[in-house]
Parts: sequence; C-alpha cells; structure tokens
Amino acid sequence: MPLSAALGVLSWALVRAFQNRWLCWGLLPSLAAAVGFICSCTILETLLTFSFMDRYMVRYPSAPPAPGAPAEKKDATRRDLFTKLQQRISWWTQLRSSLYQVLGPLNVIGIAVNAYLLPLAGAVTPLDAPRTPEGYHPLSIFGVSGFVPIAHPVGKLLTQLDIRVATGVRSLLAAIDPTSASVGAEELSGLLPTFTTHVIQFFFMMLIADFFLYWGHRLQHDIEYAWKHFHSLHHQLSTPTPVGTAFIDNTDALLQAGLPLILTGLIVRPHPVTLWLYMAFHLTNNALNHSGLECWWINLIALKWLPMRSGNSHHDTHHRFSHYGKNAKNYAEMFWLWDYVFGTYSDGAMKLVKVG
Repeated sequence: MPLSAALGVLSWALVRAFQNRWLCWGLLPSLAAAVGFICSCTILETLLTFSFMDRYMVRYPSAPPAPGAPAEKKDATRRDLFTKLQQRISWWTQLRSSLYQVLGPLNVIGIAVNAYLLPLAGAVTPLDAPRTPEGYHPLSIFGVSGFVPIAHPVGKLLTQLDIRVATGVRSLLAAIDPTSASVGAEELSGLLPTFTTHVIQFFFMMLIADFFLYWGHRLQHDIEYAWKHFHSLHHQLSTPTPVGTAFIDNTDALLQAGLPLILTGLIVRPHPVTLWLYMAFHLTNNALNHSGLECWWINLIALKWLPMRSGNSHHDTHHRFSHYGKNAKNYAEMFWLWDYVFGTYSDGAMKLVKVG
C-alpha cells in the first residue's frame, strides 16, 4: 500500500473515531491502556528471562528486607528472590489478577465514565476545535483553547516550532513517497495534535496523574483499614516483576489508577490522540516500575531522563522497605517530586540501591 493511501486510511479512521464519543473518549483510551500494559509486560518479562539482564537488576546487598517481608538468604540474587516469590504467588496467578484489573469491570466502568464526562467537561476533538490562520489548532490546555495567545511572543515561538516540526515531517514523508506530502499529510495534520500541544498536554497529564496516584497510594498506607483490606495484597510482592503490576485489590486499582486517570483527563482535557498515547504510556510506566531494572536504554525510551522523573528503583525501594501501613516512603511512580514536596522521599533507601 502506498504511503499516501495509508495516511488516507489513518485519516479516515481518526475521523470516524472522533465522531463517536464512546469510541473516542471511552473505548480507545481504555484499549490503549490495556495494549500498553500487555505489550510492555510481555517485552519486560521476556527480557527478564535472559541472564544478560542480570547486570541491570536492582538489588540491596547491604540491606535486609523491611519488617513483615519474607526472609531471604544473605547472598540471594534478585532472580533468586522473584523466583522464590513466584513459588508463593505463581506467575499465572499474578497474570490473571493483572489482566482482570486491566480488562475487567473497572475498565468497563472507566469507558462509560470517560465517554460521558469528558465531553461534558469541555474536551473537544479536532473536528470541533478552531484553527489558527496557519491551519493549526492553537494550544488547548485545561479546556482553554488558545491558552497562550498566538500574538504573544511565547505563542509565536510555539507556532514557529509547530511549523518547523510539521515541515520536517512532511519532508520526511515526501522522501519516502512524493505523493504523501500533498495527498495524505495535509489532511492528517489537521487531525493530529501539534507538536507543542501534544508535549505540553502530555507533561501535565504525567504530573497531575502522579499527584492523584500519590495520594491514592499514600492514603492506603496511612489508613489502617485500607492497608489491611486493600493495599497489603499488592505488598505481598516483595520483589515484583512486571506481571504483578496490577496484582491488586479492586479498591486499590480504583484509587491508584481509575480515579487518577479520570480526574486527570477531566482537568487537562487533552487532544484525543494525546489521551490515547498517555494511557498506554501510563500503564507502561507502571510495568517498568515493577521490573526491578535500571537500564539506560529502557530509561531513555521511557523518558526517565526528564527532570524530577523517578527511576524504576524509586518504586522498587517502596516494595523493599515499606511492608507496613503508616510512615511508608516513595509513594509516587512518575516523579519523585511529590514525595519530596510531601515529605515522604527516602534518600536513605535510594542510597542502598545497587545495580547488577
């Protein structure tokens, strides 16, 4: 299929998705989250089967596990620990639980809630959004179209950056298929978010979703009933792997995933494509945080190099040293910022981390 025809099919599919609120704001975001989790989990679990990945595994040679955690041999490797864990809670048990949370009733409820509330909150598709004289959609954030006025120096800078990125993409497509730049790319560019809109909305979704996740997570440690009946289930995974990411109670899933993602969407009101991509990224990040891997090329792909971004060991120390309710540490998963702001960042735990 010629590239121009493929771009035309993609444009047609996007228009059909944007015309149906249940597809645009409900099914596709939830499907993207499920695909992100399943794909990342498959890749990471496969990588963990190879011995060359041992050099990237997080370990704590000088630190015993927290009170309440299973006992372990002093010289046990991380591979020994998660193999022993899977003897208590089988790999398949963890997988079934995770798939139930990602594809089950909570996911269906999320589809309905997002599809109903996001349009009411002011989220719009490109079919409804105004354009600038250059043909681009102005930056929309928090439901305000033209959040930075085009005439403002910053607005001019963002517009010029969008034009440069779009021109570069068209040049690349033209080099592959000369007809694509004139036939397919023009129509598609009006349906996709501009570069600056996507980046800014994506960043705010990362920041805000992690804020709500932080408090949904922390409350389940601080409130004894919530710890005992909900969150302690997940902490049975003292040495987690990606397959156990969603080995959690239904209420835990609601407080750490369902509500944070719904509230973030209602606040940011992103472009639909940005929402779909973020949902996939959010679940992928969760799987990475449970991988026990500190690997430069994985961190590069996962944007772990961004300022205040938490590495995978940040959440791993939470599993290692916070097998109890109140006064736990390192709750956040996307940024260490929220732990630092609210006084729950454990620098001491991070210093105990060794890799390889």
